[in-house]
Amino acid sequence: MIRLIRSVGLLAAIVCNIGWMPPSTPEPATRAQTLAAAREVMKQAHYCTLVTIGEEGQPQARVVDPAEPDQDFVIWLATKNTTRKAAQLRKNSKATLLYFDRATMSYVTLLGSGTLVSNPAEKERRWQTSWAPFYPQGPKTPELILIRFVPQALEIFSARHKLLNDPQTWRPATIEFQQP
Repeated sequence: MIRLIRSVGLLAAIVCNIGWMPPSTPEPATRAQTLAAAREVMKQAHYCTLVTIGEEGQPQARVVDPAEPDQDFVIWLATKNTTRKAAQLRKNSKATLLYFDRATMSYVTLLGSGTLVSNPAEKERRWQTSWAPFYPQGPKTPELILIRFVPQALEIFSARHKLLNDPQTWRPATIEFQQP
């Protein structure tokens, strides 16, 4: 025991004399920093993948063109009321959005639920010009329906923002959203 204490004391003296200190663990990002990083990754990625639950319980994925998230990270998407994704959301509102920015190898995953909105005023309010090629009458297109995606959780990996996965579990930085 005395030998161990002397060894530790000797090591401490050496460290103090050469001014070396072990590298410190970086401070974890705040909620605001994590959300700001997520917004940046999502904007850079632009498109995302919407995953819904299919008729046999198999997840179904497709690339979609979302509106930018609002202050609560609610995301609006457009589709036709006759699509599989609309039918799947009618049966099971659970959904996932995955944004991947290839340039920075960063991603944001949003886990939550999607509800269908057909209100004409809401369609006018949420209209995105990038949707025009698919809906010839714009927000007045009769078969146009909106998906209001409300997140329950956000996961992000972005080396650029120092938001890295746990080295043991590979679990990404996660934010939980309060439910209304």
